[in-house]
Amino acid sequence: MNLEEILSQPIRTKIMALLINSDRVEFKELKLRLNITDGNLSRHTTTLEENGYIVVEKIFVGKKPKTLYSVSETGRSAFREYLQKLKTMMEECGYLKSEVSEQKSVEKEKSDRVSIQGFALTTK
Repeated sequence: MNLEEILSQPIRTKIMALLINSDRVEFKELKLRLNITDGNLSRHTTTLEENGYIVVEKIFVGKKPKTLYSVSETGRSAFREYLQKLKTMMEECGYLKSEVSEQKSVEKEKSDRVSIQGFALTTK
């Protein structure tokens, strides 16, 4: 699978987004945050693991098993690349403007904007 095939699936993108800023996240936490079934989460995390994007760690706390997920360096790099490709695509389509071009057009354009880490998404 290539980068787009792996990360363009919304649940996998959300998994990566949740893991990217965390040290490790438990299976239960991911399931609750994503509001998906055990099987659905397992299927998507398996795809990410098989492609080297996440690391799966199975531990026991007392006698209870816990599954923990974290982003690998490969996954971190791939996610950044994927976000950059999305940003470029959206800029080319006119949906996303860089902060610099947005600042230049603030006086000209009075539309609703949603700030997304240094970018503005114009909604009309």
